[in-house]
Amino acid sequence: MGNLRGLILLLMLAPLLLHAQPPEEDGRDVPLIASISGADSAEIRPPWEDYAVVALRLDLMATPGGGSFFDSYPLLFGRERELDVSVSPGIGVRGRVTDRLRWTAFGSYTWTGFSEVYDGLRFPSDNGSGQRLDTLLPAAQIQEDMSLRGFILLGGLEYSPVSSQFSSYVGLAGGAGFIGTSWFSTVRTFGSLVYHRPRINVDDTRVSPAVRLYSGVDLRFDYAEMNRSVVRGVFIEASWLWLPVTAEYFGPIRDVSENLPVLPQQRSATLDIGGFALGIGVNLQLIPEE
Repeated sequence: MGNLRGLILLLMLAPLLLHAQPPEEDGRDVPLIASISGADSAEIRPPWEDYAVVALRLDLMATPGGGSFFDSYPLLFGRERELDVSVSPGIGVRGRVTDRLRWTAFGSYTWTGFSEVYDGLRFPSDNGSGQRLDTLLPAAQIQEDMSLRGFILLGGLEYSPVSSQFSSYVGLAGGAGFIGTSWFSTVRTFGSLVYHRPRINVDDTRVSPAVRLYSGVDLRFDYAEMNRSVVRGVFIEASWLWLPVTAEYFGPIRDVSENLPVLPQQRSATLDIGGFALGIGVNLQLIPEE
């Protein structure tokens, strides 16, 4: 009877004993989690994983328009105080420097600006009408059309402290923006009043310095490397862009305007078309043949 009980107990424990057998040694230090699933996110990443990674991105900037331009613009009686929301599609590439550090280079096309219509004011003429000379009267309807668009090229470094399927990172990039600026004013005077503003205020292309500080999260899709999928994963970023565009925005206005009660004191001003932005994108990978 004792032998029979021992045999039954052995049969009951057999599956547990078999499952508890250690994996075969292959000469590698395999992490515990990786030994459970060879395709898990904690698996040691191959050295070519970060090579030839191409990112397609779209950034949405809600607060462009810093700088000194909007300090002087209200003197013309315009009401706008910032630029329109900026939408910037772009493409970038990156590669491995170390396990935690990688180089990056990317470019994007951006456009922003503003349009508005308002009344330009003037002082009354001293024609004996009894009007107070310190009272401003409507003189013309003015339509402003400002447009800034062009390419931004940047290069820098990214640091990712943890290597996993969800990888956070921070980056710093510098470069230049090739921005075309146009600002046109259409003036429609009331009656026969003398009131003049130039049609073309600015219409040129300038190269401006650009700096971008950003942080993001990179999600790798399951089995992307194993299946050699072109789409590696997606990412989300928050960034701050500094891109000041300096030009003689008020030069022609100071030179040829007539009957404006106040003129901007400076010919030149700076219009920062950067600011805080949110971005999303897709990472593509080109895995070399073994």
